[in-house]
Amino acid sequence: LVYAQMGAWHVPFQWWLAFDESVDQVIEEEGPDGSLHIRLRAEIMSASARVDWARDVLAESTPPGGAGMIVSDFAEWLDGFDFNSILELDLGGMSAAHWESDLRGLVDECVSALGDDDSERAADAFGRYMHGVESQRLQSRSN
Repeated sequence: LVYAQMGAWHVPFQWWLAFDESVDQVIEEEGPDGSLHIRLRAEIMSASARVDWARDVLAESTPPGGAGMIVSDFAEWLDGFDFNSILELDLGGMSAAHWESDLRGLVDECVSALGDDDSERAADAFGRYMHGVESQRLQSRSN
């Protein structure tokens, strides 16, 4: 069984929470046109544990709804898969743009800061993340 979600220009923030590039498989391939194509793969149990941690941090440190609800829904979705499943994030034609940006690190930094009760660091990471997302949105509109 394969389940796919597609997005043309952005990766929803909750997906970044599922991966740790220092542990998970990062597959870099060169496309026929020489472009970079990156896929991230994680064992579902590891990905689910990371997302569950973020869900718990956000539940304790943010108002109901919003990001916490999005992460909770994602965690519930992940829990529906067999324990032996692999979660894959395929960055496709936007691989270079996503891989070179710091958005994935900012998501982790923001949640980690909230977990450490460091609201100043969390707000800074969130602001930089939102600036990056807005830059991507503007770029997508100009194309």
